[in-house]
Amino acid sequence: MSGYARWADSRAEQVARAGGEDAVEAGKKELLAVAVGHRLAEVRRARGLTQQQVTERIGVTKGRVPRIEQGRISGQDVVARCRGTS
Repeated sequence: MSGYARWADSRAEQVARAGGEDAVEAGKKELLAVAVGHRLAEVRRARGLTQQQVTERIGVTKGRVPRIEQGRISGQDVVARCRGTS
């Protein structure tokens, strides 16, 4: 034995520890929502825009941009819809 663990064995162990495949997928989505939210906030600030201005430009409800920036909801659908617009 070489002392190295196989990825498949390690992954299976970690997935089980996390609560199964569904829990892993939920965790991925949560992390992605946080990352997209932080990036939206960075870009918005770099362009000198308010949350209200972003809301108006992308056509979402008033409270959606703050919730996306906080990672509380996914912004992927909005990002996909608005790709290419400035």
